[in-house]
Amino acid sequence: MPNRPSEEALLRTKQLIAGEVYWLSQNWEHSGAWARVLEKSTDISQRAYVEVKIMELVPTYWGHQVGDIIKGLNATQLYDKPEDASAEAMGDKIRSLT
Repeated sequence: MPNRPSEEALLRTKQLIAGEVYWLSQNWEHSGAWARVLEKSTDISQRAYVEVKIMELVPTYWGHQVGDIIKGLNATQLYDKPEDASAEAMGDKIRSLT
């Protein structure tokens, strides 16, 4: 049986809108990709699930190419805009959880 997704991952998955474009990043706002959500699921048995298509790389990201499809992405890596992934914004978020 798969691990249950975190409440944060479930909430973010529910917030995302299929067909919309979001900023995908694990490197703050400095690099990432604009990615369109193709599919999402919050079915607990399948875990929180998001599938995206890379639309634009800024400047390069994880060796992906424009047009690549990433399946099984953690929704907490998708932001509405690059600034939401900034070190400052993430620091505020982490401080609010502690």
